[in-house]
Amino acid sequence: MSGLFGRGQQESVEEYWAQVSDEIGSPVLAYGLGKYLSGRDDPGPLWGLLYHSASTFYFRHFAQQNWFSSLLTTTRSTGSSSGDRNREVLFEIPIAHIQTVEVAGPESLMERIFRPSPSVISLVSMFESAPPFRFTIENNRDTFLSSLRSAIGSKS
Repeated sequence: MSGLFGRGQQESVEEYWAQVSDEIGSPVLAYGLGKYLSGRDDPGPLWGLLYHSASTFYFRHFAQQNWFSSLLTTTRSTGSSSGDRNREVLFEIPIAHIQTVEVAGPESLMERIFRPSPSVISLVSMFESAPPFRFTIENNRDTFLSSLRSAIGSKS
């Protein structure tokens, strides 16, 4: 039981990110759980992992197949069906293509109190024709944004 909440779980997390680093061929500098909102062909919102290396930003949504989503998949026939959520989605954005990181959140004190939703973060492309990649991040937000901004600032 101690492994569920203690050291064993932390080792599993570290092992997972070491495996991801091996897959992408570069160390993962920061990561967090977040929600993709818009900016690519796939419709949002999609929950997943956000992470980045020195050269690339990633969003990975894992397939969510369960009995309830299976029912929705077979009964819905719209363009943005739950079938989109039943497959893995991976977005990769080269750090060199990101011009700025913009954070939009509740502006007034009253908005922050009555609508404490997470801030929407936009990765603005250096290419005018590319829409911003919009997402929220639920944990490690400040660390993640600091690390991402540092990677963007150090690009050649």
